[in-house]
Amino acid sequence: MVGDVAVTPLRFTGDFLTALAAADDQRGIADVLADELHARLGLDGVLVHEHLAGRNHTWAQRGVVKPPIAPRIAAVRSGAAQPGGFGYASAGTPRWVIVCARAAAATDEELSYLAMACDTALVAAAHAARVTEERTAARTGRALVELGQALALEHGEERVLHLLTLAVARLVEQDGVSAWQAADGGFALVSAHGFPGRRRSAMGARVRAGALPPELTASRRLRTLTREEAPALLRGPLAGVVPIGEREGNHALLVVERPAAFDAAEEALLLGVADQTLLALENERLLSEQREALSGTVACLGRALALRHRETAEHSDRLTSDCTAVGRALGMAGDALRDLTFAAALHDLGKIGVPERVLGNRGPLDSEGWRLIHAHPELGAQIIDPVGALAGAAALIRACHEHWDGKGYPLGLAGEDIPLGARIILACDAYHAMCEERSYQAALAPHAARERLHELAGVDFDPRVVAALLVHLETAEPARVS
Repeated sequence: MVGDVAVTPLRFTGDFLTALAAADDQRGIADVLADELHARLGLDGVLVHEHLAGRNHTWAQRGVVKPPIAPRIAAVRSGAAQPGGFGYASAGTPRWVIVCARAAAATDEELSYLAMACDTALVAAAHAARVTEERTAARTGRALVELGQALALEHGEERVLHLLTLAVARLVEQDGVSAWQAADGGFALVSAHGFPGRRRSAMGARVRAGALPPELTASRRLRTLTREEAPALLRGPLAGVVPIGEREGNHALLVVERPAAFDAAEEALLLGVADQTLLALENERLLSEQREALSGTVACLGRALALRHRETAEHSDRLTSDCTAVGRALGMAGDALRDLTFAAALHDLGKIGVPERVLGNRGPLDSEGWRLIHAHPELGAQIIDPVGALAGAAALIRACHEHWDGKGYPLGLAGEDIPLGARIILACDAYHAMCEERSYQAALAPHAARERLHELAGVDFDPRVVAALLVHLETAEPARVS
């Protein structure tokens, strides 16, 4: 009792606690606290401020807290008395400072209530921060896994870097993202996303390594650069730059432009993305080396065939381009198209094991001659079987003399049971054989050979393959088929 007036003790209301529980981030919790203090303590104004080294941020304000504000915050933090107000400073994290403006001094009960309300809100804020960190970590982890899976499907350094810019633009707030590929003692722009058109550098724009801060690519770090420090690299006033690789092994630079600094979670995300991209680029380099080695192996085998039988090798060279074109027209791509190209180049490789008396025979073959000819697909496949990367090509070579009606060799496969690549090789091979002078037959004119293909569609050849081949012959190389 105060005189004859009953004073209701200051206690938390259920609404206050419920509102704190419902808020899921620091701003929401600060709003709830500011509303509660402003109403319960009859304040003229209240300010919820966070003070950390290098970071000062006002989370919420209600009513009027007259300036100058900084001395009020400093007074609350030091515990000094201040006219027209009082406040509370957190001893832990988050380091909130609550400034209360009111002409009347605070009572002990009000100060006690202020401390309890603030401590309760700070516990909720700390919990919300942990939940946010966990959500961010989970989201970052999922994003890195998804990016890693997507990068694994890309081929070519520029495609990998383009996917990188799209992913970063989606994952962090930015005013523009660009990727610069290492090239000739500097970096060239190969991908950009999010810039207004007038601010985007032209693709292929270059910046010399000497025009960049020397420590930029020295280690795996996110560095903040201003436009003045790297005018050729940045379009806006400020950007975070992450090297993909280090020193001499640097593949590219990721540039994320925006005026605000990056927090720890964003930095971890960008470094993780850079690591994923570096792995993809290293894998692409290794795959490129393997593809070159594989192409070299095929070229060596082709030269061996040329030494054994030049007519057959020249036929394979012409056949390869037609098979590749027909394969593309029928939707083949990636490894399937590569296997078709290699198989077309090596489809007659097994003829290395066929005696010259059979290959050069001008009359009908005897049973032994036919046995040797029919064995050459299997022999050609066996020659390249030890090369694991040519397994797909070997399967096509084995089946490239199988006929649509099942009357081919060596296994008598029919229809869709014959691999598509083998059906393409058969039709293209037959067309070239018809048009070429052989020891056992005169050459047909191209138009007559095309008519013969059409007649045998559905018998020897897949009708769909014949249709695609005829379109290719009539449109891609009109001079050759006139």
